[in-house]
Amino acid sequence: MTCWDILEEKCELFPESSAYVQCDRRQQLLIIHHPSKKNLPVSSASSILSGSDHGSVVSRLPTISIGAFIPIQLERIQYIQRVDGSSAGRSARNYDAKRANNHQQEQTSRNRQLPKILEIFYCEDRSRSGYLYKSVHIQLRKSDEELDKWINALYEVIHESKNLNEAAKRNRWILREYEKLRRSRGGLTFDSINGWLNSHLGLFGEKPNVEKLMKDDELFRQSNEITDTLFNTIYYFFVKKQQEILKKILMSDIVNNTHVVLEKFASRVTNNQQDTTTRELDRIKDSLHVESEDSCITVHQSINYLWSDENSAFDPVSRTTYIDDVDQPLNRYWISSSHNTYLARTQIFNPSSIHCYIQALLKGCRCIEIDVFDPRTGKEPEITHKGTLIKPIPLRGVLEAIIDYAFVTSEYPVIISIENHCSPLQRSVMARMFIEIFGDSLIQAPLSQNELELPSPNKLKRKIILKDSKTSALLLSPQSSVEVDEQSDISTIRLEGHVQLYNASKKNWVNYNYTAEKDNIYLAQVYDLQKMENSYEDMSDDEPVEKDDSTDGFIQIWYHGNISHDQARGLFLENAGYEVGTFLIRRSQNKNCYCLTYLAPNSVVKSTEIRETLTADGECLYSLTDKTFDSIPDLVAAYRTYNFADAKSGSNESNPMRLGRPVPRPKWHQELMSKKWYQPDLTRRQAEELLREIGEEMTFLIRKSSNRDRQDYTLSVYHNGGIRHSAIYTDGPDLMLQSKTFTSLVEIVDYYSHKPVFNDLTLQAPAKSYAEFLRERERYGTLGTNKHITFQQLESEISLQADQFRIRNIDGNSVNSTIRVELLTNNEDKAKPRSYLMKFDSAKECQVFATRRGLIMPPESPPLGPNPSRSKNNAISNESARIYLADYDKLIIYCQGVKLKDRDIARAHDLLEKIKGFAEMVSLNRTKGATFCSDIRSMLQFNLNHFTRIYPDLNNKSRNSRNFDPMAYWVAGCQMVALNFQMPDHPMHLNAGRFAANGGSGYILMPDYIRSFDHLKTEINTVSMLLKIRIVAVRHLRSDQVKSISKVYIRTSIDTGSKRKQADNQSLLTTIYGPCGIWDSKKSSSKQNDQLLAQNSLQSHNKDVDILSFEVVTDNEEFCGQSTIPLSCLRSGIRSVQLYDKFNERLDLSALLVDINFQTI
Repeated sequence: MTCWDILEEKCELFPESSAYVQCDRRQQLLIIHHPSKKNLPVSSASSILSGSDHGSVVSRLPTISIGAFIPIQLERIQYIQRVDGSSAGRSARNYDAKRANNHQQEQTSRNRQLPKILEIFYCEDRSRSGYLYKSVHIQLRKSDEELDKWINALYEVIHESKNLNEAAKRNRWILREYEKLRRSRGGLTFDSINGWLNSHLGLFGEKPNVEKLMKDDELFRQSNEITDTLFNTIYYFFVKKQQEILKKILMSDIVNNTHVVLEKFASRVTNNQQDTTTRELDRIKDSLHVESEDSCITVHQSINYLWSDENSAFDPVSRTTYIDDVDQPLNRYWISSSHNTYLARTQIFNPSSIHCYIQALLKGCRCIEIDVFDPRTGKEPEITHKGTLIKPIPLRGVLEAIIDYAFVTSEYPVIISIENHCSPLQRSVMARMFIEIFGDSLIQAPLSQNELELPSPNKLKRKIILKDSKTSALLLSPQSSVEVDEQSDISTIRLEGHVQLYNASKKNWVNYNYTAEKDNIYLAQVYDLQKMENSYEDMSDDEPVEKDDSTDGFIQIWYHGNISHDQARGLFLENAGYEVGTFLIRRSQNKNCYCLTYLAPNSVVKSTEIRETLTADGECLYSLTDKTFDSIPDLVAAYRTYNFADAKSGSNESNPMRLGRPVPRPKWHQELMSKKWYQPDLTRRQAEELLREIGEEMTFLIRKSSNRDRQDYTLSVYHNGGIRHSAIYTDGPDLMLQSKTFTSLVEIVDYYSHKPVFNDLTLQAPAKSYAEFLRERERYGTLGTNKHITFQQLESEISLQADQFRIRNIDGNSVNSTIRVELLTNNEDKAKPRSYLMKFDSAKECQVFATRRGLIMPPESPPLGPNPSRSKNNAISNESARIYLADYDKLIIYCQGVKLKDRDIARAHDLLEKIKGFAEMVSLNRTKGATFCSDIRSMLQFNLNHFTRIYPDLNNKSRNSRNFDPMAYWVAGCQMVALNFQMPDHPMHLNAGRFAANGGSGYILMPDYIRSFDHLKTEINTVSMLLKIRIVAVRHLRSDQVKSISKVYIRTSIDTGSKRKQADNQSLLTTIYGPCGIWDSKKSSSKQNDQLLAQNSLQSHNKDVDILSFEVVTDNEEFCGQSTIPLSCLRSGIRSVQLYDKFNERLDLSALLVDINFQTI
């Protein structure tokens, strides 16, 4: 049996016999069927917290009702854990061998009759909001041998799914999109397809073309069904139009009828570079599976190749294979390094997890960090962050995860950087654990006796190296290791607690944890894990529209209320221009039901009853025939796409009928004019002026607009101190906003008052009239005085310094002992200060806060840290301490940390004089590292023979774990520039680009000028590069904040660590319209961006270090994707640039097409 044969068979699950898991080969999905709709253990990324890393994971995880099935895209499965009742899980591969070595194993756990529990970790087909992956538990009815085969087969098809060619990826994507629409609440209708074309291709008003394509499809005419083949036809009909534009721009002179000559195409792709054209020709043939004797390809094939990974601007050879020399000393390489690897978010409150280590290792990280402490409970050390609310995770679980995943992505050595806070006894326990778990993989002695330099990555393949300072010469109780300066700020943290902050936009209270020290307060949002779970009830991109249970709750213009058939008939006859299919919905005056009234052939007005059926769950379903719908709007949308039977008078026969244009109810325009939010005559400037003066989050208005084709209206919203403008397009008789179709502006406002319009925020209060605003301004003056409170938007982490706020008022409630405190930021630049409204758990806690500002903790409260009584009870003799420390120190071989203060090192030059042994190294926080690296010659000289590790500061500005720019430290030859992998910021994007090279091994051979630095020479010889680039097109851009993208900006820049600053014009900005747009010079507002005639230039002064960065955002600054490419890996020509989300996960099919030329100077 093939792997697919194994996986396509239904595999039964415990505990329900009706539940099973299988793979869908066409869509390449792992689908977990659960028809009983009972709860199944499913976790979000954030639920794999430290608490779940102890004991039974399954019993601790939240559960959600998942409906019929959970679809998981195979290429997005990251790893699989095998879980039992006594551990957080081990890698599902070779699980029995791992369990045989596990000291916690019990014979009962070997019982093969017990359910085999797997936890599958995956990322969804959307940008992640958190660092950790989602996961789902399944319990399989299989023997151990069968389960091993099933898991191995699953990994095989995952690998296959990740390595499809461009055409197969696109076909898979189209099929999945079809299934999403088919399973969505409204189903496949003209409206849903039109909305999909808008959100995915940026097209408007294409209903006539869609309808024509459907009518031309024979199967649709016969079966009245939209098949995946028809959907594919519709998609390619519009894609081919865009391909024609690309052909005209890029290949008009090399196309022969419908074919392209291969040699000419290869030359065009490489921009006529003769030395690379031959290799490109071979790559094209291999990618497109072209026979060697063929000399032409189709235009469609050529466009596919341009967008493919094989044509990537990031050299595919460097990205997929180890191309660097790996036989040089270990310190001659940049090494992918993580700081505080155990953290899932920030350094104060947020969760830690064993899974953070797994994710970092799978991303190619080769230097991970553990902060180890004596156990609070149990007998083995724990990992946590000193003086914070972060819960500890067991060291044993982390070490097991490291040995399971250390060499999955890369065979080259893993370095464990240890920040050690353990007592001598616990250090001895650590040593035994390292040897027990890592075994032969652990470096316990030098590879040879007479080493004069560090071994090479090749010699250290599949080895684990411990990095720490040796302490056996000292007597410690307990002592921190080399990065002790990182802890100094934490010692000032005095108290933690809970508080609620008022969310003005959602009118609710949000839970936060806080910590306080003398002059500062830090707050971090507390998330309700079960509420964070995403619904799996369908695969739709749209939020389900909740049904209005009231009898007359319809706001669509086709609903006319309680009128008779004769009255409805009169409305049709008033307008002779109505076409067959014109319709309205009404409430019958004779029957207690809804009726559909429509214009049939020969100007006959007919009415038919909409039947209502109650389900066993008490829900009401609506129908005209046997097909039922959840709501009347769903029924209307369906029959504007599909036919229903129109009975012929006096006959049993029927004609197919389809609903067309709705009849608007009388006075609907007067209803619109009465709405406070409708201010049609305002200009953009006036709308912004009005909304800024009001200054309340998500205040909105709708105005007329005439700037864009088919754009009749604009929704203007106040958000986060700025104004967001969203286009409302006309689409025949309907309106479209955010890829959804509506019948009226009133319906739009009602929908987005309950559903997020962007950033998970809903519309709130309508803006007052502009005339009222002018009257108030005249009355109060122009100083911005306003009696309303302006609330600061809440963020997940908030930092307040004592000089940035003041207590405005205290509102005590003696009944429930809660206090509300209003804080106003003291920003003199703003005429109207912003506020936080806080509610404490007790009056006492608030009183301390109010009277002592940042110092919340009463003097008698105990400080954080180890329990003094426990330290006393664990006291040991000096001789025993030396023995314990010696057990540990003998494992520190190649990365021996040196404390700067112990050797009186104050500047970079001191390193050369006071650190001699090649195995000795230093760790510097970012601030000290910047000072040392300013003497770049001394640092380059030191790093020729030693390691330097740079890590983030822990100060008032970095409590949210923001990263620093790593470029300057790479330039200075620092090998381990440790970043917070959990942070989705630009430094981590640079790190991902840097270490994507050399096959993602985590080791990059440093440039020759660093490896061969000669301090006797006055010049540091770096290579400069002149880069010319233009953005040609974008494809399948998406944003989590909005469903419809009308315009995007592509920012292109070079990140450099050079002290030579880039000129102001070195950052380029390109504007393209739509999520699948092509650059159009006619829409360019600036001659500077006229790229059709000339490319823009960027210059690098150090091409072996510098990195080319792309960032794509909408016109409202919503993130759409990013990509970073080391200039040393950049290819010239017409190339594709694959886009990634903020966590550096690939965005399926999202890409840029760029034209690149460069030369070294």
